[in-house]
Amino acid sequence: MIKSLKVFLFIFFTTLLLSFNLLNAAAPEERFEEANLLFKSAKYSQAIIIYDSLLKAGHRSSELYFNLAYSYSKMGETGKSILNLERALRYDPSNNRAQLLLVNENLKIKEKIAVIPQFFIFKFFDDVSYFMGSWGWLFIIFTLFIVGLVFLSGYILKRDFASNRNVMIFLPVFVVFQAVSVPAFIISYDREVNLREIVVLDENIILFEVPEDSGKREAQIYEGNKLRILNDISGWYLVKLSNGKEGWIIKKGVAGI
Repeated sequence: MIKSLKVFLFIFFTTLLLSFNLLNAAAPEERFEEANLLFKSAKYSQAIIIYDSLLKAGHRSSELYFNLAYSYSKMGETGKSILNLERALRYDPSNNRAQLLLVNENLKIKEKIAVIPQFFIFKFFDDVSYFMGSWGWLFIIFTLFIVGLVFLSGYILKRDFASNRNVMIFLPVFVVFQAVSVPAFIISYDREVNLREIVVLDENIILFEVPEDSGKREAQIYEGNKLRILNDISGWYLVKLSNGKEGWIIKKGVAGI
């Protein structure tokens, strides 16, 4: 009798727990739809509260970040809008709406840091690397390598598909694709592993020569500007500006992309 009761209680509480988890799994979608309705009704401050709660609960998507960014834009908070647009593009680089809104938001920055133009070859490979992630580029490199081995084997064994004519067509294509894929993979991998960027959220941040409040002030950085983190110590970031200048800022008033 006692054993049967234990089995019953075990099944009951297991079922209850599973039901609770299923209800919780549906809750984020319902909350997201609720926020979207507020968003479409131009109730941006209310939508922001729900979007933020979803992010704090660990839910991420390009659409969520975009809607949050648009809401912040309508509320006049340029820094937070740019931050979430950058995050949206990390999830989906092809998000055209986020790209267009980011251009518009960057125009609102009080004093945008000038960007040093890249040498055209570096810019080409950098732009190409955004077409897919590092795993995508690695897959292309691996596939080309296998196809190259097949052609080489066929040429050595004098197979029909690897005739001199076919090899002469395949070889330039193989070289060009590998010449593009390898640098794109390296840049994409480095960006995913090593790139740490932040956006200024306060009205202005001071760039110091050394990580001390009493240190020499190098520049003033306004809300919305994006900075690259080179190093960090307690309470300070060593950052690099888009114009190449480096210095230290206090960690307060910024947020990571």
